[in-house]
Amino acid sequence: MSQNLTDKQKLFIEYFSQTGNATQSAIKSGYSEKTAEQQGYELKNKFAKEIEDRTKKAIKDSIPAAIAMLNHLMNNAESESVKLGAV
Repeated sequence: MSQNLTDKQKLFIEYFSQTGNATQSAIKSGYSEKTAEQQGYELKNKFAKEIEDRTKKAIKDSIPAAIAMLNHLMNNAESESVKLGAV
């Protein structure tokens, strides 16, 4: 992430990469509710690359936990359909 980002901008990127909602991400980041829709739209476009990078990192970071959960379900689920779904 660029070193020149403000704390609000960093928060926006984080929230948007988690939710995909620009307006709510702007509000949670500290932007005014009155201007959040416009701010969210502008921030989403301005920081598209940073959002993409953060989203990819979040997905990459969640893979080990997802695999562990699938393995757990395959080996321990009581329902055969759950086991099959995990496979």
